[in-house]
Amino acid sequence: QYVRSIPEINVTVADARDSRAFDLRGIFEFRRLPQVQYIEKETMYYAIRTPNDPLYSDQGNQARLEVATAWDATTGSASVLVAVSDTGTQMDHPDLQGQIWTNGGEIAGNGVDDDNNGYVDDVHGWDFADNDNDPTDGNKHGTHVSGIIGARGNNSIGVAGANWNVTIMPVQFLTAQGSGTLQGGVDTILYAAKNGARAVNCSWGGGGFSQALYDAIDFAWKQGTLVIAASGNDGKDTDAAPMYPAGYDHPGILSIASNQGDGSLSSFSNFGLTRTVVAAP
Repeated sequence: QYVRSIPEINVTVADARDSRAFDLRGIFEFRRLPQVQYIEKETMYYAIRTPNDPLYSDQGNQARLEVATAWDATTGSASVLVAVSDTGTQMDHPDLQGQIWTNGGEIAGNGVDDDNNGYVDDVHGWDFADNDNDPTDGNKHGTHVSGIIGARGNNSIGVAGANWNVTIMPVQFLTAQGSGTLQGGVDTILYAAKNGARAVNCSWGGGGFSQALYDAIDFAWKQGTLVIAASGNDGKDTDAAPMYPAGYDHPGILSIASNQGDGSLSSFSNFGLTRTVVAAP
């Protein structure tokens, strides 16, 4: 049964009327059709949480990144648009004031898709979990990520993000429970790329290889958007057991591992000689 199409990557989404029969026969029959390039089942992705060490929030990550040296040259720019594909963002957070993207092509609250991008009143991004224009965080994970990227600096409130000035686009697909579908992950990347994001942060992972997700990353790359993904917190070699989306072999994705206070790899962090080549606090 037809559900929707994703034209940017030439994908049709459908529901099986009889899921057991589809698993037993249908999926194999579809794969034999000449007009079907590939077929894959829906899968789930999960927010990658920070470790629960009691002093984790007090670690000197900014000092280890030596961002203060960079701040002597620049503290960022509102012209740089970074999408956060996650659980949403607390848009009224005092340390994110003035940092949240506003879609200049939309007139707030008029119930019209003013910019004809397929989303009505998407003034501050989109929630693909509930399919509405309110990507407000119900989990805190996305807000945490947004703060690392762009909590306003030098404002006498809270913390300073790596960028004191930046524009953050909330694109939600993970629910308050921290999980979301393959479709939702694809949609956030496509939305970010089509709406001008320079980068999209994906601190989530799960499932296996998905051609649809790979194609979404490829589409974004061709639009000039880099996908930045967490390598994962399972302590595994991602060359041998890749986790996606970080594990894709594509120039448009940057996989980030975790390091600790002395600069060595965190004990929980995934690693990989070819797929994971950058580590950050």
